[in-house]
Amino acid sequence: MQIESRVQKWGNGLALRISGILRTIPNLREGDLLTITINENGFNAVKPTNRKFTEQELLSDITPSNAHAKLVPKLLNSEYE
Repeated sequence: MQIESRVQKWGNGLALRISGILRTIPNLREGDLLTITINENGFNAVKPTNRKFTEQELLSDITPSNAHAKLVPKLLNSEYE
C-alpha cells in the first residue's frame, strides 16, 4: 500500500498524521512505540518485534562484582527437581 500524506506543524515540532486507511493497519494502536529508520530516501516506521534473548546473552554482563550473589536465597531441595 502506498499513500500520500502531508507533514504538518504540531506544537513546536512536525507530525505525520495517521488517518484514513492507515488507521486500519493491524496491531497499530494509540501509544504504540515505533522504530524509525532514516535513510537518503526518507524514512521507514515499523513496530519493533519482541526480541527473544538467549540465556548466554542475558548472563553475558554478569560479573562477581555485580551478581549480588549474597542477595540470592538458597534453593529448597524441591526446587532442584
